[in-house]
Amino acid sequence: MQQQPPIKLKANLFIIVAVFLAAAFIFIVTHRGDEPFTFVFGDEMPPMPTLDHAGYRLNLPENIQTVAALDAFNIVTMGILGTYEMIVSMEYDIEELLALRPDIVFGTRGMHDLSRLRNAGISVALMPPWAETTYMDVLFIARILQVWERGLAVITVPEGESHHEQ
Repeated sequence: MQQQPPIKLKANLFIIVAVFLAAAFIFIVTHRGDEPFTFVFGDEMPPMPTLDHAGYRLNLPENIQTVAALDAFNIVTMGILGTYEMIVSMEYDIEELLALRPDIVFGTRGMHDLSRLRNAGISVALMPPWAETTYMDVLFIARILQVWERGLAVITVPEGESHHEQ
């Protein structure tokens, strides 16, 4: 006659299997098959990003002409890239943005109600807050606005020079 495993062992085994199945489910549901925007110097221009920094899918129009820039970093970056004239709004006002229907909205993680814009068919790219931005974020915006070469020029330091004063 075979002995039954103790009840505690059955309970632990059940918990382990349940956790494994939950983790597998979460991975399958959240994994979109897309990768975040990356770039290695020396590479050709990368493909258009498909995800923003928060992992949301980007549905970018083919020809971006109007932009809502809702954060100081996005506004300054667009000025440096020579695309400031594309900005139609700098106000975080959902109703105004719904009425304006810009081609893309550059927001910041933590801004609420931006899903209303996505649901209305407006592309939204969530960027990191100003204090967390990097050169990669400049390239991300440059790639979306199709001014890649200007983006590279902004972040590239000529040989023999430095961003820091000696």
